[in-house]
Formats: sequence, structure tokens, C-alpha cells
Amino acid sequence: MCRLRAGHARRGFTLIELLVVVAIIAILIGLLLPAVQKVREAAARMSCSNNLKQIALGAHNYQGSMDYLPPGFLGPYPAGAAGAAYTGNEQAVGTLAFLLPYIEQNNVWTYMTSGSVPPSLVNVAAASPSWWNYNESWAAAQTQIKTFVCPSDALSAQATFAMAFVWPTSSGACCYASGFNTPAAVAALGKTNYTACAGYLNTASDPYRGYFSNRSKNRIESATDGSSNTIMFGEVGSNPASIFTGSPNVAWTWMSSPPVATGWGGVLNVPGTDFFYQFSSSHTSVVQFAIGDGGVRAFRKPTSWPNIVWASATSDGQVFDFSTLTN
Repeated sequence: MCRLRAGHARRGFTLIELLVVVAIIAILIGLLLPAVQKVREAAARMSCSNNLKQIALGAHNYQGSMDYLPPGFLGPYPAGAAGAAYTGNEQAVGTLAFLLPYIEQNNVWTYMTSGSVPPSLVNVAAASPSWWNYNESWAAAQTQIKTFVCPSDALSAQATFAMAFVWPTSSGACCYASGFNTPAAVAALGKTNYTACAGYLNTASDPYRGYFSNRSKNRIESATDGSSNTIMFGEVGSNPASIFTGSPNVAWTWMSSPPVATGWGGVLNVPGTDFFYQFSSSHTSVVQFAIGDGGVRAFRKPTSWPNIVWASATSDGQVFDFSTLTN
């Protein structure tokens, strides 16, 4: 006759054991989250670096096609009038717009310059009404272009003001500037986290001039300091601007992005703080720059002064050590 054996009761977790396990899991999560965030930021920084490289190569290809670099911006006309107040007869088109056909965005360029848009809109040697006066260029400016946006940027989505134009006053100080402040326009316009570099003050008399200025037609070879020693493009973020009523958070638009001058403050150390017209980024400790030879370097926050000014100038003859700026 078979006998059934009584099974042993399974022992469960006690409350103390459960709490210990939960505590261990919490500690592990606490240890892993910073690591995950660092990996994510490293990936975003690499993607941002690639964007800058593509923009710099686009500028090289533009010169290969046109025999000179794209203009810094189409502001006061003639070019020697930089520093004049806005009259409405300035195209206000920035550097990045000219690069569209060279970064696989030819469709945007074609639409931007079609229909009712006169050829003078992108003519360096002519004045013309601003780009927002034409339906086609206004619609094209709303295109969101991945190459123009840094993955680390978390501030542009909070912007309440989108840049329309900005250029230096007659003294070289920043700025004559204006922008769009209606929520619909701010949200719709294509943003960017990259601008060209103007050198020290972005004026015709600037002894530390960069590759880009008002209606410029410079060449990469014009940098007698060496293209590998000269900044071509840098990062910008969305920051508040006390020069505008209410200190709105300003986002840069790729259609209007002008060159930034290192004499206006160099690199902003803390993102999300005044002033909007400095190079800045949401990366930890660095702001990235594309150099004239097509390379990309990460500059420390804060940057070494005046070395960043010398690095932004093409032909100032100053000798400096890039290690004082880079990581």
C-alpha cells in the first residue's frame, strides 16, 4: 500500500530580506543611471561633432563650386555698411542656408529660391527685401534639418523668440537684432545649434577677422595663420537675451544664423543664462568647433582668453597653443 509523504512548505522572503533586495536594486540603479547618461551624452556629442564636420565639409564643397566660401550673412548693403541699422532691404540670410545643396538638402534650397522669390535673395552683390517676405522662403525656413541640430540641445524647445537677424553695431558691439515672438512662428521655424565664426568683432576694420562676415567671399586659403589653426563654425544654444524686452529665450534659426564674434564674450560657461550671442552648448564642460581644415575640436568651458580670439582670426599672426583651449 502506497503512502503519501507530506510536502515541505516553501519558505518565502521575509520583509527584511525583501527590503534588502529592494535597497540593493536601488543602489545598482543609482550606480547605473549616471553611466547610462554618460554613454548617452557621449553618443550625442559624437553626433554633434559629425554635424559640425558635415557643415565644414559643406563649406569646403561650396568653395570648390563657387571658388569662395559662403557669405557670413546678407546684411547691410554694400558690405562696408556693416554696423548700419536694419532698413528692410537686407536679405537677412545666414551662412547655413547657402550650404543646403552641399549637405544633401538641395530640395529645400530649390524651394527656398523658387516661385515669387527673386534671384537677389541670395545675391551677395545686391540688396533685396528680407526672406520672410516671400511665401516660398518662409515655408522653406520651417524645414527641420537634422544636420543643423545638436542632439544634446534641450533648451531650443523652450524658446519664446526665434532669431530673424543680428549683426554688429558700428562700434563692433553686439547688436542690431530682431526676431519672431509669436508662439506659432517660434515653434515652426527650423532651428540650429551651429553658426559660422566671425573673428573678434565682425567688422570690416577688425584686426582679428574670421572666415565669415557681412557679404564676405573669403577663401579657406586666406587664413595665413593656417586653416588647421582657425575656427570655422561653432555651437550655439538657446539662452535668454536681456537686450530684448522680457529677456526671452532665444533660439537660432538656420535661415538667419549669422556669424558669432568671439569678442562678444567667447564661450558661455553656463547654458541657459545670458547672453545669447556667445558660443555655447548643453554638453558637459565643452563647446565644439569645426576648424578650417575640416577637423572638429572640443573647447573647454571656460575658454582661455585671448587664445580663443586668436583661434577665431584667420590672419592675426598670433602664436598660441591649442591645448590651452581643448580637452
